[in-house]
Amino acid sequence: MKYLKFGFYSAVKKPLFNILIIIEVAAILVLGNMVISVFNSRAVLYEPYEDILSQDGYVFQSRLSRSYDPEMKFEKLCNSLEGDVTVIKTYQHFLQLDKNDIMSGVNVYSVDENIYSKYNLPLLCGRWASTKKNSNGEIEAVITGGKTVEESKYPLDAVYDTEMGKIRVVGIIAMNTYAPFVSNGTDSQLLNILNFYQVADEKDQTALFVSSSADEAFRNPCDMGISKAFMYYNSEPTKKIREHNEQILMGGTRHLSKLSVYKENSIEYLIEQYKKLLPILLCVFAIVLAELICSVAMNTKSQMRNYGIYFLCGCRWKGCLKISLAYSAILLTGGMIIGAAVFLIFQNTEYASLFEQNLAMNNIYITLAIFVAMLIISLVIPFFMVRGTSPVETIKEN
Repeated sequence: MKYLKFGFYSAVKKPLFNILIIIEVAAILVLGNMVISVFNSRAVLYEPYEDILSQDGYVFQSRLSRSYDPEMKFEKLCNSLEGDVTVIKTYQHFLQLDKNDIMSGVNVYSVDENIYSKYNLPLLCGRWASTKKNSNGEIEAVITGGKTVEESKYPLDAVYDTEMGKIRVVGIIAMNTYAPFVSNGTDSQLLNILNFYQVADEKDQTALFVSSSADEAFRNPCDMGISKAFMYYNSEPTKKIREHNEQILMGGTRHLSKLSVYKENSIEYLIEQYKKLLPILLCVFAIVLAELICSVAMNTKSQMRNYGIYFLCGCRWKGCLKISLAYSAILLTGGMIIGAAVFLIFQNTEYASLFEQNLAMNNIYITLAIFVAMLIISLVIPFFMVRGTSPVETIKEN
């Protein structure tokens, strides 16, 4: 405790200089966490599909183009697949919402509950919808909105009457962030997770996102438009079954790709994102470390006379290093507290979605790792400055 007290005295001795260091540490930690959060915003796109893409199977899409399927061709195609297979389907259909006695049309995307429950996308406000109806028998949904809550056409917690039943909006997806979409086509150059998403744009029609298990319209396939599906084998198929299913899918779908190709490309995409952001994170760490070492070195030099007196009073050089450690810890802790407060406040503003911020546990782990690393490294210069110094000569020189 006494070392913290002496470290605090060292910090308040030059208040303006040390406050500046704390603010710089806070600012750079905020920048570093923003970089980490940007990477998180890419990683969360992969997580809902990770288990599926690890299977032996295919991604495919119906040939329909914003038209409905009165003959249930897509359902018949899926039912004609042989072997022990699992088919996961995502549909798009059109719905009229009764809004103040005015019918308004929106696109509804019904996503399989196993995928839907894993979404962790940035929201302007509210929460992600449940895969089940709520206690009032309402279907929970998230909806694309404006840049701010006030600009959203459909307010949070609004309830709308539809032919499906009542729909309650429990979350609003911010503009210019990723939202799950069933697109009209597939970018053959990408073939990765980005083909399962689209950036929500104000020019696009308002879209509702619901779990297929809560969407009663999902039970009537002839009312469905565009559809994207995943098929995978639960056990190793025979060559005959594999060839039969490939022939069925190639003949009756718009796009057909192997899940393994999507997985490989998706991981490569995440690695590329990591490679782009890692140099920024390392630069941030280097700048913080350089500033901290300089401040500790300047503080140690100015405190050498005091350290000499402490030594003559019975405090060994090891104790002087502990005082320097306490000084560094105070500066870093102050910077972390201010940085965390600023970052969390920013996370709760409408502007956070513009940077696709996504806070995760790795923000905490990496920040703590940087804290410990800088605390240890910041002792290097004081150690060499103090260990070879004579207390008597230090007092005389100062």
